[in-house]
Amino acid sequence: MANLSANGSSDLEGVDEDNLYNIGKDAGSIGLYSYEGSINYSGSVTANGGDGLEKGGNAGSFSSISSTSNLVAGSISLNGGNAHFDEEIEVGTSDETHGGDAGIAYINSDDYSATLSASVTTLAGSGDDAGRAGGAFVNADCQVGTCNDRDADMYY
Repeated sequence: MANLSANGSSDLEGVDEDNLYNIGKDAGSIGLYSYEGSINYSGSVTANGGDGLEKGGNAGSFSSISSTSNLVAGSISLNGGNAHFDEEIEVGTSDETHGGDAGIAYINSDDYSATLSASVTTLAGSGDDAGRAGGAFVNADCQVGTCNDRDADMYY
């Protein structure tokens, strides 16, 4: 069992020397690819956006793409970062906060034998303006969460 993590960092300090106004950082993306065979992965995948005072970071994505069978088990967490504006600190320019977008998991096999048995969490980050919800595709079928054409287009 392997655990993979590409989380964004949080920035919740009251003083921000880099003038980025306490923005949570975006998470990275994680991918497993087998162009000539199968994938059998069991473990934890986390690519959550970092929390910020004004804006949460966006979650990353997870993809597992194989030419034959593709089995993904364990847990996948692709949550957007939360925004935690603090009026006493008065960081930034307004008290309007933006939560980070949740991520998308994409599991595909060229012979359509992909199976997702992992628990999947794709929550939008909280704030005055919440982030966009995420989901999980298996062979281009939305199986978990909120999926739409705009999300699927990023993988083609």
